[in-house]
Amino acid sequence: MLKIHQNQIVSNRTFRPMLDSIKTHIRELVQRQKDMVGFNLAAMKFLKREWEEANSAEFFDLSKIEEVTKPKKIKKTKLVSG
Repeated sequence: MLKIHQNQIVSNRTFRPMLDSIKTHIRELVQRQKDMVGFNLAAMKFLKREWEEANSAEFFDLSKIEEVTKPKKIKKTKLVSG
């Protein structure tokens, strides 16, 4: 509707206060939506980091356990009699 009647709406001075009010409210609503999206994005990044740390910690813990439980190889030396 606004696109079709834009010229008539803009040229009529009685609509000016209403248009200013709408513009202000729309900007506030858009800013709130941007803040919400930004907050949710930060929360998702935080959860992703936590998940990655938790899953990679298990992998590293297993490798450390394997290193500790492996028997150490003993080098054999030959005695040379002379």
